[in-house]
Amino acid sequence: MTITPSLFGLIARSPFRRIEMHMELVARCALLLEPCYQAVIKEDWQLVENHYHSVRDLEEQADHMKKKIRLKLHKNLFLPVARSDLLSLLSTQDNLANQTKDVIGLMLGRRLQFPEPIQELVLEFIAAICQSVNQAKSSIGELNDLQESAFGGNVIHHAEAMIEQLDNLEGETDRIQIQIRRILFEIEKDYPPIDVMFWYICIKQLGEIADWAQRIGEKLLQVLSH
Repeated sequence: MTITPSLFGLIARSPFRRIEMHMELVARCALLLEPCYQAVIKEDWQLVENHYHSVRDLEEQADHMKKKIRLKLHKNLFLPVARSDLLSLLSTQDNLANQTKDVIGLMLGRRLQFPEPIQELVLEFIAAICQSVNQAKSSIGELNDLQESAFGGNVIHHAEAMIEQLDNLEGETDRIQIQIRRILFEIEKDYPPIDVMFWYICIKQLGEIADWAQRIGEKLLQVLSH
């Protein structure tokens, strides 16, 4: 018997939609990086703290949803893709939210002010990271169309193109990160070593947010290939 796309929808529609909803929460969390960093530049630490609480709340909501999705993805549920691939995708999305909370927590806890020579470049870096997050969210947003098309045809090609663009955006964040580190290396002798150490740590952690966004694309490709 041939299983049609519509039957896929009847059997396994809700897990895909929940994964998309989880990604929407994760993206809302990560996209608070930009307003948070703007507040850091202005040394408005109360606003930074407010953003941190918002990020923490969104991360907790995403974590709660992740647990519910895992319970719904029981072994008896018929899926057109491997259950393990969906669980791996879900964990990767969750890690992006966790990383965002850690970075903003570091900024707040240390009242981390980057030196003036790299402040604007860090802002550009964060904007590029947020682009990657948005692209990851858009890619995951294709899941519903993919399952309705039985993971074939033009829909899958469109999804693959979006994932390729995600790889390109991650490459751009790498380029900016290298530039920031090069400038920081040139000026680090002029600043307290403990501050310099935390600047490097924060830049590394910010870069890992873009890495997690790119890994979401990789995990989605895994789903598509099976």
